[in-house]
Amino acid sequence: MIHPDMATLLAVLTTDAVGEPAGLQPLLRRVADRSFNAISVDGDTSTNDTVLLLAGGRVRRRSVARWRALEDV
Repeated sequence: MIHPDMATLLAVLTTDAVGEPAGLQPLLRRVADRSFNAISVDGDTSTNDTVLLLAGGRVRRRSVARWRALEDV
């Protein structure tokens, strides 16, 4: 966290893609560990920092390759 001063960092990622929680949770953890959890200027973190991935499933095509592309960004 960048100089928290009692701040909380919230990130919400949304998509219309199909995704099951059991499959997306490990992916989100890997991506967050490389990006969201890597930000630190003063060494402090907030106990309430949160990153969420919401997949609504409106686009019915299932493509593991598309989800893996998220890791390459």
